[in-house]
Formats: sequence, C-alpha cells, structure tokens
Amino acid sequence: MNLAYYTFLLLIIFFLYLLVRKNMKLSPKKIRLYMGVVSILFILRYIGLFLLSLIKSGSFVYFLKPLLFLNHLAIPLMVLALSYVYLRWDKLNFNFNYIIAVVFSIIYFTGMFLVKGRITFNSTYGYVININNETLLYFISLIIVGTLLVFCVYFFDKPNNNRHGMFYLIVALTVVIVENILYLGGIRLFPYPIIGDGIFIMIMNLAVNTFKKQTIKAVSSK
Repeated sequence: MNLAYYTFLLLIIFFLYLLVRKNMKLSPKKIRLYMGVVSILFILRYIGLFLLSLIKSGSFVYFLKPLLFLNHLAIPLMVLALSYVYLRWDKLNFNFNYIIAVVFSIIYFTGMFLVKGRITFNSTYGYVININNETLLYFISLIIVGTLLVFCVYFFDKPNNNRHGMFYLIVALTVVIVENILYLGGIRLFPYPIIGDGIFIMIMNLAVNTFKKQTIKAVSSK
C-alpha cells in the first residue's frame, strides 16, 4: 500500500466534507445546491478510489467504475460555477448551469453504464479499473477542459472580474490538461489523475471564502 497516496485520498475526502459544510453556510442560494452537488461528486470519486484498496472481492470492485472517473464530469461543472463567481456575472441566470449539469450527467452515467471495464490488481494501490476506449474518454475530456481554458483566458482581463480567481482557474485547468496528457502517455504518478482535482478543490474553497468576505462587507455597511 502507498501510504502517501491513501493519506492524500483521506485528506481530500475530509477537506471536501468541510467544504460542503462551508458552502451550505456561506454560498448564495442560487449556487449553493449546485456547488454542493459537484462537491459530492468529488467525494464519491475519492471514496471509490479509497475503497479500491480495501475491497477483497474483484466482482464488487466493478460496481465502483462510475465513481472512479467522476472527475471528468465534476471538473467542467465546477468551472462553470467558478467562472460565474469570478467573472461576477450576477445578472445572468445561473439556472442555465443546472441544465448543463443535468445534460452532462445523463451523458456521463449513460456512457459509464454502456462501457466495459477491465480489472487488474496492483500490489501498491490495490485494484485498478481501466475502461474500454479510455483514450476516447480522456480525449473528449481534454477538448471540454481545453475549451473552458480558452474561455477563461479570453475573459481574464475583462472589467469587473476577479483576476486572481480567474488566474487560479487558468492554472488549475492547465494542470488538469497536462496531467491527463501525461496519463495518456503512460506517465502516471498514481493509478488515476488526482493532482488537478486537489488544486480545483482548493480553488473551490477560495471561491466560497469570497462569499464570506462579501457577507462581512454587507454587515459592516449597515
């Protein structure tokens, strides 16, 4: 067992739990549910990754397949929310993001249901699941994340936005792209890409903290 790897997984799960609680207290109502659901998607993924080292039955491992690749769904959905926050598009209807989330979720879970997987055992990390046409999944994910990166770069210097937040978002998207390309190239520090997730989760925390600052300013102005 790789102690550092599983310690990281547990820390991410714990940090996400705290983030969900903070989100429920500080985030505006219109995006609170959205960010909470996306955070839960991340939690489910990391629970699935951790369980791979504990489960003894390979037949049960296969049921974890839809959880292990949730980063391909959660990251684009989180970018939509973070962009809304950092670009300060308060006048736009955030409900459109919910529609996109539902469409993406249907596509993802339908694809996970239809695609077959192959289970292998790694003496260091436990069970590992690789799906058929995994390269296609990562290629589609790279197109989506790359498009979001171009979007963020284009709006980076627009008036009234949070440039620090947008910069962090650009860095996180770049890390995700590089990590996925390295993964496809066979350069893998861990059995699944997780570094980009960690950076995104930190940015999610920063975004929620901005709501805290806005609340303090609102109270101070009264």
